[in-house]
Amino acid sequence: MKHFSCAILAAMLSFGQTTVDVELKAAIHKEQVQGDLKGAIEAYRKIIARNSGNRAVVAQAMLRMAECHEKLGEGEARKIYEQIVKGYGDQASVAAQARARLGASATKGLQIRRVDPFKPGCLRPADGARWEGCIVAGTLVLTEIATGKEFRMPGPAPRESFTPGRSSPDNSIYAYVARKDGGASLFVVRPGNGDPRDLGKAGEFLAWSPDSRHILATTAAQPTPTEQVKLVLIAVADGSRRVLGGQLKSGTTMEARFSPDGKYIVYGDTAWFTAGNLRILTVDSGADEVLVSGNNPKVVGWHKDGWLLCTAKPAGPRDLFRMRMSAGKAAGPAETIYRDLDVRMIWMSNEGSVFYMLSGNASDVFRATLNPAGTGFSDGPAVVSKQYADGTRFGTYSRDGNWIAYDTAWRGVAKIVAQNLNTGETRERVSPFSRIQTMQWFSDGAALLVHGSTRENEPPAFHRFDVATGELKTVFQGKAVGGDLATNPTFSADGRYIYFKSWTESAAGQKAEPYLARLEMASGQISKALPSQLLGPPRHFAFSPDRQQIVYGFHTDGGDAYAVAPVNGGESRIVFRCSGEEWTRGYSAVSFTGDGKGVVLHKVVKHIATPEAPNGDEDELWHVPLNGGSATKIHNTGGWTLTVAGRNGTREIAWQAARVRPPEFWVMENVASPISSIKR
Repeated sequence: MKHFSCAILAAMLSFGQTTVDVELKAAIHKEQVQGDLKGAIEAYRKIIARNSGNRAVVAQAMLRMAECHEKLGEGEARKIYEQIVKGYGDQASVAAQARARLGASATKGLQIRRVDPFKPGCLRPADGARWEGCIVAGTLVLTEIATGKEFRMPGPAPRESFTPGRSSPDNSIYAYVARKDGGASLFVVRPGNGDPRDLGKAGEFLAWSPDSRHILATTAAQPTPTEQVKLVLIAVADGSRRVLGGQLKSGTTMEARFSPDGKYIVYGDTAWFTAGNLRILTVDSGADEVLVSGNNPKVVGWHKDGWLLCTAKPAGPRDLFRMRMSAGKAAGPAETIYRDLDVRMIWMSNEGSVFYMLSGNASDVFRATLNPAGTGFSDGPAVVSKQYADGTRFGTYSRDGNWIAYDTAWRGVAKIVAQNLNTGETRERVSPFSRIQTMQWFSDGAALLVHGSTRENEPPAFHRFDVATGELKTVFQGKAVGGDLATNPTFSADGRYIYFKSWTESAAGQKAEPYLARLEMASGQISKALPSQLLGPPRHFAFSPDRQQIVYGFHTDGGDAYAVAPVNGGESRIVFRCSGEEWTRGYSAVSFTGDGKGVVLHKVVKHIATPEAPNGDEDELWHVPLNGGSATKIHNTGGWTLTVAGRNGTREIAWQAARVRPPEFWVMENVASPISSIKR
C-alpha cells in the first residue's frame, strides 16, 4: 500500500461526515504531498480519538497511521497492524491489508547477497534499462539486454576515449561522454535509429532527469585553477543548457542524484577524503544550500519512498546512512544503515537496491580439522568469526584448547578478541597496541603474551595483556639495535621461561645471525637455548603441546628445511625439506598438531602466474606426520600465511591468511526497511 487509492478515499468520503472528510483530506495531504509523516500521524490520531464510534473511519485512519510509522522505520507500525487484525476484523478490506503488511514486515529487512560481476569495461545498467554500455577495444559498444544485439558507436578516433553512461528512464536514448585531446563532449544516441548526436562540451555525465528530457553534467572535466566546475542541465531535444551552479571545487569526484520528482539535486561539493558537505540544489530556482556538513558525505541514491541514501567519513571505510526527505528538507535525523562499508564503488538502483564492489587486501583467521590420515580436512575451513571477517589476524589457542584469541581492526577500532570454542562466550578489549607481531596465551588462560608496540615508532616488547580486565604489563623490552632483537615468544612447559628468537649483533650494530634465546621470568636473565640440538639458525619455531619437543625452520645450502628436536637434550632430525623454487615465510608459520603427532607448516611455491596466484606465488599448508609417513599438501591458502597454530588435544588447526581479494560484487536490498531490522 504505497499510496492512498482513490477508491479508499471515495469510500471514506461516502460516510457523509463533513468534518471527518476535511480532516482526512488534510492528513493525507500532510502524508503524501508535504511528506510530513509525524504531522500526519498526529492528525490520524486525532481523527481516531474524535470518531471512536465509527469503526470504518477508525480502522482506515489506523491503517494510514501505521504506514506512516513504518515509513519512519518505527516499530509502532507492527503494533497498530496487530490491533487492526485483532480488533477490526469486521472491516474486511482494512484487516486484510493489515495482515499483508504484517506478513511483509516479518520477512522484510536488510538483505545482503553476492551478485555476478558485470563484464570488464562495462557500467552496470540501471533497473529495467534497455542497453548495457561496455568499452570494447577502445570503442563504446551498446548491447540490447533483451536480445543481445550490439550497436557499435563510431570510432575510436585518434586519442579518443569513451565513458559509458546510462539509458534514459524511458529507455528511448542512451547518453555517454567521449573525450579527445583533453576535451569532452556529451553524446546521445538512439541505438539502431540514427547516429550519435553531439550535445556540446561537458565534463562528466551525472544523471538523467526522471522525465528523460534533461541530462545533468558538469561543465568541465579538468578545469583550470581559475575555472570553477558547475552543474549544468542539458536539454536532450536541442542541446540547450542551463548552468545551475553548485559549490564544486577543483578535483571533485562527482556523485549527484535527482529527487524522484525531479525538483531537487543532491551532490557532494568536494573530493573524496576531505571534509566536504552534502548539498541540495533546487532545480527551478537554483537555490543551493548545505544538507549535511562535515565527514565528507557522498550521495548514493534517492529511494522512491522518500529516503535519501548517503555515505560519510573523511577516509577509510564509510558509513551508509539514510535521511527522510520532504520538500527538499530533511524530515528527520540521519539513521545509520551499515557501518564501515569498505568498498571501492557504490551506487543505488531505481528500485532502491544498493550495489557495491569489495576489493583490496583481506586478512582472516581460519579453522579446520585434519582428517585421520592428515591428507586433508574432515571439517572446514571456516572463518573464526564472521562478524570480523576480512579484519582478523593471528589466531592462537589457549593451552587447554578452550579459547582462541585474535586481533581485529573492525569498524576502525583495533580490538583483541577472545572466543570460547565450547560455549561461544566472547570477550573483547580495545587494543592498546599500535602494532602486533605475534600473540600467545599464558598458561593460566587469563592473559595473552603479546609481542608488539604500544606507540608508533616504538620498539616492540613482550607484554602481558589480560583479556578480561584489559590490564597491560610489559614483561620484557628487547633492544632496538638494528631493529627488533626479540621475536616469536613462546612459553616453556612450566611457564618459568619465555623462548624467543634473537640475533647476534655485527660490528656495525646490526642484526647478524639469529639464535634461540631463553628469558627466565623471575630473574630476567637471558641465555642461549638448545645450542647443541639445532642444525642451523632458526627462522621459525614452535613447541609441542607437552613442551618436550621443538620444531624449527632453518636455511641450508639446499634450501629451507624443518627439523624436530627434544627440548631436554638429543639430536635434531629433519622432517621436511623445500626443493627448487620453494621457501617458507611468516611470523610463526609452523606448529605441532594438537595431538603432538604431526607438524603443520607453511610453504611458498613459485609458479607461473595464474588468476588465483597473479604474482606466481602459491601459498600452501602441509602436514608432516612424525611417525615416518609422507608429508602431504593439505590446503592452498590463497595468500600469505603468517601464523599457524594447533588446538591442544585435537586435530584442529588455525591459520591466518592475508591475501589480495579479487573484486566481489554485492547488493544490499530493503534499505528502506524499518530501522530496527537493518541497523548493525
